[in-house]
Amino acid sequence: MLASLALLNDFVTLPLAKDASPSLAKLCPGASADVQLIEEILTRQGFEVESRSVRGSGFETVVVGRITDAKPHPQADRLQVCQVDAGGGIVRQIVCGAPNARSGLFVAVALPGTTLPNGTVIKGTEIRGVSSHGMLCSRSELALPVLTVDGDGIWELDRLESCGKPGRELEPLIGEPVFNALGLSDVVLDLSVTPNRPDGLCHLGIARELYTGFRHAGLKQPWIGTAWLKSKADASRSTPSEDAAHPSPQALLDAAVAARSTTSKDHSLTFEKGSRFVCQNNLGIHAFFVAFEGLFARPSPGWLRRRLEAIGQNSVNDVVDLSNLLLHCLGQPSHAFDFDKMAGEAQGARLILRKAAAGEPFVGLDGKERQLHPEDRVVACEPMAPGTLATNAASGGRAEAPQGRAEALLGLLGGEGTKVTEGTQRVVVEWANPDAVAVRRTSRRVGRKTDSGFQFEKGLDRSGRLHAAHVFAQLLFALQPSARWSGLCGWPDIHEALLEGFDVAPDKPSSWSNESMTAMNAFAAAHGALCLWHDSSLEKFLGQGATQRTLAPWALQLKILANLGFRFLPSQAVRDPAYNNLAQELSRSEAEALKTVAVLVPHWRRPDVDGEADLAEEIARVVGIDNVPGEPMTLSLDSAPDDGHLAFFEESSRAMAHLGYTEITSFHFMRDDDWRRLGLANPNALGPAIRMANPIVMDEPLLQTTLIPDLLRKVAFNINHGTASGQMFHVSRTFQNWDARGHVVFAEEAASRAIESQAALGTCYDPAMRLSFSAEDHEALRPSETPRLAFAVFGHKEARTWSNATPKNWTLHDVIGHVRDLAWELGCSLVFEPMHPSYPWHTAVHPGQCSTLVVTASDGSKHNCGWLATVHPRTLRAFGIESPVIACELNMATLYRARRVGRDRNIPLFRPNRFPAVKRDFAVVVNSGTTAHRLEEVVRNTCSDASLPCRLASFGVFDVYQGDKVPQGQISIGFEVVLEPHHASLTDEQIQSLSQAIIKGLESELGAVLRC
Repeated sequence: MLASLALLNDFVTLPLAKDASPSLAKLCPGASADVQLIEEILTRQGFEVESRSVRGSGFETVVVGRITDAKPHPQADRLQVCQVDAGGGIVRQIVCGAPNARSGLFVAVALPGTTLPNGTVIKGTEIRGVSSHGMLCSRSELALPVLTVDGDGIWELDRLESCGKPGRELEPLIGEPVFNALGLSDVVLDLSVTPNRPDGLCHLGIARELYTGFRHAGLKQPWIGTAWLKSKADASRSTPSEDAAHPSPQALLDAAVAARSTTSKDHSLTFEKGSRFVCQNNLGIHAFFVAFEGLFARPSPGWLRRRLEAIGQNSVNDVVDLSNLLLHCLGQPSHAFDFDKMAGEAQGARLILRKAAAGEPFVGLDGKERQLHPEDRVVACEPMAPGTLATNAASGGRAEAPQGRAEALLGLLGGEGTKVTEGTQRVVVEWANPDAVAVRRTSRRVGRKTDSGFQFEKGLDRSGRLHAAHVFAQLLFALQPSARWSGLCGWPDIHEALLEGFDVAPDKPSSWSNESMTAMNAFAAAHGALCLWHDSSLEKFLGQGATQRTLAPWALQLKILANLGFRFLPSQAVRDPAYNNLAQELSRSEAEALKTVAVLVPHWRRPDVDGEADLAEEIARVVGIDNVPGEPMTLSLDSAPDDGHLAFFEESSRAMAHLGYTEITSFHFMRDDDWRRLGLANPNALGPAIRMANPIVMDEPLLQTTLIPDLLRKVAFNINHGTASGQMFHVSRTFQNWDARGHVVFAEEAASRAIESQAALGTCYDPAMRLSFSAEDHEALRPSETPRLAFAVFGHKEARTWSNATPKNWTLHDVIGHVRDLAWELGCSLVFEPMHPSYPWHTAVHPGQCSTLVVTASDGSKHNCGWLATVHPRTLRAFGIESPVIACELNMATLYRARRVGRDRNIPLFRPNRFPAVKRDFAVVVNSGTTAHRLEEVVRNTCSDASLPCRLASFGVFDVYQGDKVPQGQISIGFEVVLEPHHASLTDEQIQSLSQAIIKGLESELGAVLRC
């Protein structure tokens, strides 16, 4: 959020910097404020200052001047030779080509040595034979917005609509910097507002924070509240209007009460000329409309335009600018419609809040035409013929209202057809409270972000809506003396939300009547806006030192809360829900005499504060979290993840760390061409990818379907930065554009993606292998989210040393051992199988050095859960890697479902070997496709025969040979078996019998031939 110190100074008086000039402080209080103190207070209280910009910086040599004489240039028809008084008793000769240069005009003079925003350096020169010592500047040359009212040519400083001042005020300021003289110098802070503080998205909310911080620092800075709005407006009033209808706050409340008691579905206002305005709410939201007539929209005065331009807002006209001002000052969005454009030639108009029709056209204020979605909320308009309202009233409002054309996206963007322009004479101002989620979805759908939409998305102070409407009316009456208030109409559910809308200042009493305040108090008690606060509450949440070291004594606690806008009631206000006696509201001194008070939360903090802990946080952030004494924790906290799979992921991460791997983290994104770098068959070989509408990283527009590309980029980064070898792993989610049924969720290119993704089916990238992260009914229709574990080793396993002449590289068997250890830690049973040529990764890895992993579930079913391989050199070169890399990727959802826990976990037990083990070597010739795992399986099954008095302790392959004396298509495998007796040492006969059983088992199962 951009916060102008000049605008903040209109709410709460800012302290001046020690070296501030008194004259500058009078002209530009924002530029003279103690910025360092303000930034410290805001940062301490939770509003971090991300950046600071000084308005007017670099324009110190652009000064106020007055043209004393202007004559035509003797050598050029379009140039004039001006004599300019720029202060210091020196009259400068400046050649100017602006058509509006004339004698007596106050102008902005750039003295020699000035550097303009476009890079132009002003210096003395000669133009067509006439010397020129400076430049007369236009607003555009000073990087200021230029409107029609500014005219063509140089900036006329005495034109009020151009942020100027009357000539009598500029006369003594000749020679002063222009930005200082016109009050344009300012400091603008870019604040980071946390999502739980939507009240801080406006200047009023920031001013409340500063007021509290100033009072805590011992400064007696006065609070002005919104009184400045009326004073500024009154200064702009030309001729007061005697017949103007100026509503009081109570009049607006009475109108809201009248709307509440209306039983008809339609609510109407009648303008003086007899035309009627009817509103209908088909969305059931809080909303009301205020109508004005007798005005004439025109350019805004300088004070209003100056404040908007300071925060980057362009001026339009006084009606629109007032709406923007209240949005940024009070955090209250609104939108003004031109009634005559709504009604056209008809006698009236019906304004309807409804959902959009599918494909309904809408042209916004930005000039773009959009096709709307049925979930978009719109304000529609229908011209109304005479008698329409009477007909609906006679039928009890049962007749179906015409839908009308969409004139605004509710809470987001106004329409081009009914926008307020110069000359507008009747307006209807909408103050609605649309659903935040609906506004956010519409904003994303139409690709448009607006300040009002952002305010609605983050949270709106509904209780301040009526107050903002009152301030808008008072400002409009001041700027438009002939304007008249036609009334307010709303709906039954609006009244309770408006009960305390005028209580906006921390130290000012409410302007409501006693009856309204009593009703408000009952409403607050019923809706949990009251909470108890004890003298020991701070110690409870901040530790014993918070009170023993007088961090915040009881009196200071109440003072801080009062400065923040909290009020105090007797404690029975919370204990008794029926309590509604506001006359017993306690003063701060009365509250200090008690040990327990009921704290009434102000309406602008209702979304954030709902208990003692939040009140303790309020005090801690004002006092400063650095001042809270540190104390050791004495409580024993046993925490467990909400979901079992989270603990499983943590367990896998710890297991990988124990194996020597380093964890990495990154975004969930991948690049468009990663599939080509990996050597996959097509972009959707691992399942269809999801393309983001607004990617955070522009060259990574896809949500990742695999973790390998990011892992390889991390490997390349480490190698390029001097880390020649290492082990890395990453546990993260991957995403696919299909649901649990395998149907494409986002329909773009659905047919081609379905065909290209066939290779992923039946593998660990199958959507059936996903993990449900939500219990919602429609979760199965969402894009698939699958947690995966990917890890890689690169470089040398052991570096060269004095005892190791050559470095040892990582081998596939080393990583196989890591996978086995990980599976044992997780309680899973894994089997390594050859990678089939149809497997998606087969083209990206080294042939002959790759394997797929199969996990056996508790029910005996087997599922592909990942792969392990040496990455192909071609793939490594695509990622800029020259060192060999061995990588693995596992589907953690599959492992999670197949894990064994408790006693069923595969944990080997220690068995004392009381009898000598027997070792035997075998060499057999088998088909070349036979795996060592299959050999071990046959041997183990043979040894598990109950008739044999031993068990297979270990099995290991020590020799693989293929060549001479081995038939084509076959391979010789030498392996060792270790047998442990059960009850007694094995005899030679038993050993011989066991060896023969193993050979026969291999012959019958695998067709193996014993090699002599």
